[in-house]
Amino acid sequence: MTNNIATRLLTPCILLLLLMLAACHKPSPWGRQGEIADSLIEQHPDSVLHLLQDIDYNALDEEDQAHYGLLLTAARYKLYQPVDTAFINRSIDYYSSHLRGDKRGWGSNSSPLGGDKRGASLYYKAVVLYDLGKKQEATLLLKQAEQQAERSDDELLRNKIYENLERVNDDAHNSFLALKYSKLFLRSSQILKDTSTIVRALDHLATSYAHMDLYDSVDYIHNCIHPLLATMADSSKAYTLGNLASRLFTIGKYERAKILLNEAIRLHPLPHLFFIQGKIAEKENNYSEAEKSYLRTLDFDVPSFNVKACRRLSKIYELRNNQQLHLKYLHLADSIQNALTRNAHLSELTVTQYEYEKVIDLRDRKRSIIIGAIVIFMLAAIIVGILVRWSAAKKRHRKMEQEHLAETLSMASLLSSYEKQIQNLIAKEEYYVSTRLNLKQQVEKQKQALYESRHESDILRKETVKLQEHLQGLQKAHSQLEKKTESQEWQMNEIRETMCGEIERLTEQHHSEIKRLTDMIISSRQEQEKLRRIIDEQQKDKSKSLANGHAIYDKISNCQDVGYLTKEDIVDFTDYYIIAFYDEFAPILSHYQHLSRQELLYLILVRMKVDEGMSAKIMGIQIPTLRTYRNRLKKREKSE
Repeated sequence: MTNNIATRLLTPCILLLLLMLAACHKPSPWGRQGEIADSLIEQHPDSVLHLLQDIDYNALDEEDQAHYGLLLTAARYKLYQPVDTAFINRSIDYYSSHLRGDKRGWGSNSSPLGGDKRGASLYYKAVVLYDLGKKQEATLLLKQAEQQAERSDDELLRNKIYENLERVNDDAHNSFLALKYSKLFLRSSQILKDTSTIVRALDHLATSYAHMDLYDSVDYIHNCIHPLLATMADSSKAYTLGNLASRLFTIGKYERAKILLNEAIRLHPLPHLFFIQGKIAEKENNYSEAEKSYLRTLDFDVPSFNVKACRRLSKIYELRNNQQLHLKYLHLADSIQNALTRNAHLSELTVTQYEYEKVIDLRDRKRSIIIGAIVIFMLAAIIVGILVRWSAAKKRHRKMEQEHLAETLSMASLLSSYEKQIQNLIAKEEYYVSTRLNLKQQVEKQKQALYESRHESDILRKETVKLQEHLQGLQKAHSQLEKKTESQEWQMNEIRETMCGEIERLTEQHHSEIKRLTDMIISSRQEQEKLRRIIDEQQKDKSKSLANGHAIYDKISNCQDVGYLTKEDIVDFTDYYIIAFYDEFAPILSHYQHLSRQELLYLILVRMKVDEGMSAKIMGIQIPTLRTYRNRLKKREKSE
């Protein structure tokens, strides 16, 4: 019973408490107005700015203030008004710490600002700073916005970022990156299926091709743009025609540019149309028409174009010797420019105050201290790493110098041995030639002896015939003579066969010896050619450096001023001296170990008897420092 009574009393109390809390809660002044401003920001920024002026910024909570700052910055930027970056800074801070979006759903993709509020905040701060002349900081913010937008499905934001990155690279004359972002801008515009954006992207692409002198591509893109203009509003069509005329003016096609400008002015007058018209008239020396166009430009309240138009009018009146109007428009241009500068400085002062308020926040200060400590630690680690790498590189460089010196010495020794081998091969070749001539002479002598023996055989045969004729009457003598003759013929045949065999043996021996000598000569010549190629390659590699070293040696020998020698000059000079004076200098080097190039240079200068003043000047050191090198050389001496 008691529990039921308590329950009945507790329920009305809870309801009463909820009613009291509801009565105490004040409705947000943002509410529906924020949604309306968000939907109008792209097409009607002037209405958004008027709407925001009726909102009490201090009465908003942190999230609504971030959204308010983003809308205010976007509206002022679109209307060419001075922008206070303190608001967009707070928006960036809020959206950076609330990456998942806001609680009321402003981050939906249906919003004209896009679904990525942090990326949009970075983008609008970047374009504002770029117009203020802070191009480096603006470019970094645009790249951060691009990285942020690539991780989201916000195609509209990517489209804006690509367009402005194309403008940044175009201003920096980086044609290749400008062309890249022009193509990305066009592809994004085709995804959005917005005709005016596609036309603007094609115009940017034509600009990139024009800066690369690809005028055929520019004409082709312009031909693609014209059919799309029919579906656009007059204001958008006029703006696009003005851009096309500006591109044609840049490449010197003034007549086509004037036709497009006249059509654009007829559709919707804009300040930049009259300004381009004035520039064309000025190029054609039609100063009266240029004056009219620039005065029409001043009818529009656009400070950036007003400054340019005033300066050009001032130059025109100066050419006409009208000093009064010249000074008037010159002062008017300066006053407008000073007003823009003051607005920029006011924005910077507001940012400074906001940064000061942020610094005194304890949480942010602690975070800054932690980040600073991490950065200092990382810098220390990087410096230590750089020192370690520098030390290792220095040791490696010293080792390479020692190896190069040893290689130079070994090369000089190798060249000396190659010269000796070539001399030995030449001596062997001369010996082989003389031996071959001796063998030829011996063969000729043997042939002559064989011919004489044959001649003697013929004489004996004739004498035998005569004996047979004289001894016909004497049969016994005849028979005896026949036997004697037969025996002599048999002996002669035996001698003849023996001589023929000996001749063939000597001929074969001669041919084999000639072949062996020929092979030896061919191999000798091949080895000579191989050695010559090695020498030629080494001479080609070293000819340039040795020529430089020889020139330096001649100047030093003749006491001429050679100035400070670079590392390459020192290497060339020491290599030349080692090779040129190897026989005298090699024994001296054998008394030292691990000489650096500077120490080797000092040793050579001492040997050349160069005075201390010139030695110090050649080595690029002070005269007292020579004592240090002298002590180092004593330490480098090898212990016996």
